[in-house]
Amino acid sequence: MKRIFLVCLIIMYGVLSSAQNQNSIIKIQAMDMANALVKKDFPRFLKYMYPSIIDVAGGKDRMLQRMDTINAIASQVGAVIKKIVIGNPGVIIKYKNQLQVTL
Repeated sequence: MKRIFLVCLIIMYGVLSSAQNQNSIIKIQAMDMANALVKKDFPRFLKYMYPSIIDVAGGKDRMLQRMDTINAIASQVGAVIKKIVIGNPGVIIKYKNQLQVTL
């Protein structure tokens, strides 16, 4: 009985530590994406965008042009992103071989 309990405890620890590691990675990447947007580092920000969105925009170069244009218009009207706050990741789900989470 003790052996079964010990095995279950070890498995639970492995699952929980893995989830904690994934949560940390997700939060770090979300903060990097947010910092790229605040600093107007659009090439770095683009690395986090879903590839099909970039394709619909006409490719990476065209998407960067569009982001520069939007940034110029926003600057003309005084719109500025000063700070982005990232929350903690929610429950991670797997859908069609992708991990998805809400922050």
